[in-house]
Amino acid sequence: MYNDTGNGRPFGRNATRRDVLKTTLAAAGFAALGPLTGRLGTASGAVAAQTTFTIINMFGGNDGLSTVVPRALASYHSLRPTIAIPPGQELSLAGGPSGTTAYGLHPRMTKIQALWNAGDAAIVNLVGYPDPNLSHFESEDIWSFGMRNGSGSLTTAASGWIARYADLYAPSSLGAMSVGIGRRRDFVGGNTNPLLLGRLSEFQWQSDGQFANNHLHRLAAARQMLATQPTTGLSGEARAALDSAHQLVDQVQAAITSYSSTIVYPSNSLARSMQDIARLVQAGFPTRIFYTGYGGFDTHSDQNGVDGTTGLVTGQHANLMQRLDDAVGAYADDAKAMGSWNRTAIAVISEFGRRNFENGSLGTDHGHGACVLLIGGAVNGGSYGPPMTDAMLQEEQLEHLVDFRDIYREILTDHLGAGSLAAVFPESQQISTTLGLV
Repeated sequence: MYNDTGNGRPFGRNATRRDVLKTTLAAAGFAALGPLTGRLGTASGAVAAQTTFTIINMFGGNDGLSTVVPRALASYHSLRPTIAIPPGQELSLAGGPSGTTAYGLHPRMTKIQALWNAGDAAIVNLVGYPDPNLSHFESEDIWSFGMRNGSGSLTTAASGWIARYADLYAPSSLGAMSVGIGRRRDFVGGNTNPLLLGRLSEFQWQSDGQFANNHLHRLAAARQMLATQPTTGLSGEARAALDSAHQLVDQVQAAITSYSSTIVYPSNSLARSMQDIARLVQAGFPTRIFYTGYGGFDTHSDQNGVDGTTGLVTGQHANLMQRLDDAVGAYADDAKAMGSWNRTAIAVISEFGRRNFENGSLGTDHGHGACVLLIGGAVNGGSYGPPMTDAMLQEEQLEHLVDFRDIYREILTDHLGAGSLAAVFPESQQISTTLGLV
């Protein structure tokens, strides 16, 4: 943020060096860079050739049984007489190179179904971690830290798994990026200060509302001082952060103005974040991991319904699935057009699943094992993990038979090309599975 808030004085010919530094230091904080331990990555102005991994988090605990429907199991409908996806309305997964008749997709997920048919989507059922915790906050932390037992498994200060990965394999402030969701605990700790963006359009030097006409002059003066003035009182780290902040604002704004696409994204928060990611990829940012998401998945009541006139599935969860499908579909079309789709892997996750049966409020309560969707041109489409059975559905909640860290490991190693991940996921696991997702 670029703003002269010190004394209301315009940033013109009477400005002091203190005014400039005070303003630009605030700007460096806005750029979320802090003291830099490595050089800031640069955008190349061409679609990045490296592979990318995007995480979409469905906050609140997504109902996996309404997302990937176990259509062949009688217990699914008997345990959910009101909110189950009606027989025949689930989207078929029998097509494509890895078709299955055991499951179907939520009827609002037509674009993801098309990606499945093209071999570019996969499902992994029964995903979780040992000794399930049904608290949103605790479970989110377990996924964010990449450890079941918290930071006690680390020999260093507490940190999220993305922070640890970035330190090893993406050591710049652009190596990993949060888009539209703030500072997740996945990014906490480490030395690389991953970039945290709200929206690209807001990542700019703000003009002073009181002296708006002087904005460009003040900005030019600040940059000239950084380039030519003595650095007394300004540490090397602070100066590097200021320089990087100015460079990064220019790069982000260039990504906006140079972005070229014929794809029309829907007007919701997830789609806006996915389009911002597309802008950054097209601009050549060297980011390996993007992280975004949206909420509303804590569906304890009125989860699903059926329209009395059309007979189609409606309700909270249906709207959330529509939002996911529209955003992912638009991004897929954009990535294909810019030539980056075959280097793309997207994981759609949630902190836990829901119970196997509906509750008295026509919703579902917190559960454990859930589905993870993998989407992208780099993904080996198909159904992964142990098959779901009627006996599993008769239990209160699905167990975990695939550890979420094994999904991350395969993508980081086989897709992003990481080496040893012992420091990224340091805990031993009760279950370890090789899936072949990418």
